[in-house]
Amino acid sequence: MGLFLILSCTFSLIGIIALFILDDADPPLKAIMAFATIVLSILLSLIIMKAVNEFTEPEKSKYTIELVNLKSDTTTSGEVSGFIIFNGYIEEKSYYFFMVETEDGGYKRERLPANNSIVYEVEGLEQPYAEVYTSYQEPTFWYLNLEEEIYETKFYVPKGTIIKKFEIN
Repeated sequence: MGLFLILSCTFSLIGIIALFILDDADPPLKAIMAFATIVLSILLSLIIMKAVNEFTEPEKSKYTIELVNLKSDTTTSGEVSGFIIFNGYIEEKSYYFFMVETEDGGYKRERLPANNSIVYEVEGLEQPYAEVYTSYQEPTFWYLNLEEEIYETKFYVPKGTIIKKFEIN
């Protein structure tokens, strides 16, 4: 964001200084040229910022969660709005729900998105766990997401614990 402001101010100042050098122009023409200079400097700054942001890679990290249990399920959410004419949407997302043990000995239910998730059966595994891979993009003019995004999850469970069930509806 700082780079955008610096570029915009620099290009605007250059354009306005160039206008004052042209003393021969009419005042309304000078005003129109000043406005066009500011708009063009902002557009040029945005193009430069876009080019700079294309080359920044998000930070990637991994953390591990020890699982007590694991189950897949779907959640449905939606919203309806309007007074006389109603409109809205319904959205369905698949998740893996699981329990984790808390520090004080309790259990807490959590979930991770099922898309981009892989479940592995491991022979002789005693403690099931999940590896969650996240990415974090520094806030910029084009990308202002302050949360980590989960882009892949790998669940590791003991061999023989996946229930294979086929239903045709």
